[in-house]
Order: sequence, then C-alpha cells, then structure tokens
Amino acid sequence: MSPADKQLSTTNSSPPPPPAPSPDRGDIAGENEPLRSNGDVAADTIAEKLKRTCPIGSPDRPRSMDLRGAQLANQELAGLDLSGFDLREADLTGANLTGANLSWCKLAGADLSKAVLDGCELLGADLQRATLNECHGVRAGFGAANLSEASLINADLQQATLTEARLKGADLRAANLRSASIRHADLNGANLTRAHLQDVDLKQSDVRDTDFHVADLQDARLLGLRNFTKANWIGADIRGVDLRGAYLIRRYIRDENYLFEFRTRGRYH
Repeated sequence: MSPADKQLSTTNSSPPPPPAPSPDRGDIAGENEPLRSNGDVAADTIAEKLKRTCPIGSPDRPRSMDLRGAQLANQELAGLDLSGFDLREADLTGANLTGANLSWCKLAGADLSKAVLDGCELLGADLQRATLNECHGVRAGFGAANLSEASLINADLQQATLTEARLKGADLRAANLRSASIRHADLNGANLTRAHLQDVDLKQSDVRDTDFHVADLQDARLLGLRNFTKANWIGADIRGVDLRGAYLIRRYIRDENYLFEFRTRGRYH
C-alpha cells in the first residue's frame, strides 16, 4: 500500500465525533435557554413538561427557569414546585395552581385573573403590578410578598396570610379577606373600598392613606395599627372590633364617621 493510500485509510477509519451533550435534566430548556410559549413552544407543551419535572419533591426539578411572557392560561399546574422561576408578564389567567409552590417567584406584571390559588405558597414572591382580579386564593400564603400596585379586585383571599406583605397602592376593592392575617403589612395607599375584612388581623400594619370606605371590619383586630389617623374610615363597619389596645383607634373611626354624617346632614338641611 502506498503512503498516500495508508494516509487515506487512517483518515477514513477514525472514530466519529461524540454526540452533543444532552441538556442538564435540571433545566428543561437547556442551560441558559429560555422556555417560552411564544409560538415556538405551545402552552400545552410547557405545561406537560412542568407537570413531568416539577412536582413538589421531584429530583428532576429544574434549578431555575425563564418563563417570561409564557402563555399558560387555564392550564392545570396544581401541586407543582415553581419556586424561584421567572414568570414575569406571564399569562396565568384561570390557571389551576392549587397547592403549588411559587415562593420567591418573579411574577411582576403577570396576569393571574380568575386563577385558583387555594393553598398556594407565594412566600416572598414579586407580584408588583400583577393582576389577580377575581382569583380564588383561600388559605394562600403571601407572607413577605411584594404586591405593590397589584390589582386584586373581587379576589377571594379568605384565611390568606399576608404577614409583612407589601401592598402599597394595591387595589383590593370588594376583595374577600375574611379571617386573613395581614400583620405588619405595608398598606400605604391601598384601596380596600367595600372589602370584606371580618375577623381580619391587621396588627401593627401601616395604613397611611389606605381607603377603608364602606369596608366591613366587624370583629377585626387592630392592635398597634400605624398611621390610622391618615386613613379613610368613612362608612367602615367596626362593630365587634377587638378593643385590646385599640380603644383610641375605634374612637377615632367613630368620631370621623360622626363628623362626616353631621357635615353631610348639615349640607342638605
């Protein structure tokens, strides 16, 4: 065999290149690759992958995931561990997130209107400017979550936990917060007009410029409420309010309503 033939034979017998490494099983979309339903990946496909790899306690759960702008409306996502995922501007309207873990999620600007959040954990989640109108979140956990400027009109948050939550400028008109814990929360500028706040715990919360117009606060706990003289209490129902440490607050609210009624009657008589 000539030297040229030997060289050709050696070249042809070399082993094929190794296959490209598969994506880390801890990251559905591959390293640094966002998984989005922007036309390339269908919402059902994303939901199925989440259900396969993100059940609470799953060893296949991704460490992080970029789901910004994902279209996940009406998807079944109950019982999934999505904690720490990036869901900014995502569409989760009508999604079922019962019992899901969304702790420390980035949900700024996300739409969770009519979503089912019963028993869902959103500890420390960023929900700034998010929309949660008419969501159903009985016993949901929003402890230390940032809900500044979020919209929660007609939301059902009975027995929810919002301890140390930031609700600055949030719209909670007609929201149902019966028996909710809103202790040490920042309610500066929040709108709670016609909200159902029976048996709610507002201890040590800051209510500067908060609007409680016609809110139902029967049997509420207001111990240590901060800046209560800066809030609007006109028409608020405070029957049965827990008086322990709240005598001055109850008296102030009653005086404000008396003066309002007196001035209003004087205007028309």
